[in-house]
Amino acid sequence: MRLSDNAAEDIIAARRERAAGAEDSTFVGDTTTRLYYSSGCSALQNVASTNRISFKNKEEAEKAGYTLAKGCE
Repeated sequence: MRLSDNAAEDIIAARRERAAGAEDSTFVGDTTTRLYYSSGCSALQNVASTNRISFKNKEEAEKAGYTLAKGCE
């Protein structure tokens, strides 16, 4: 027998959607170059996943000593 809680499943699905949307608005830094990119910047694809660090906003990235990449202005 298996029990399911549809209301709980709906809440979890909504939270996952919000989290995915939040990831789209983050900034990603390159730990080797100390540059940061917006998540929509095409130059971000050139940053190795092992060198990435996430920031909530650009103020957080700049406070950590990162500079905005020129191609992502």
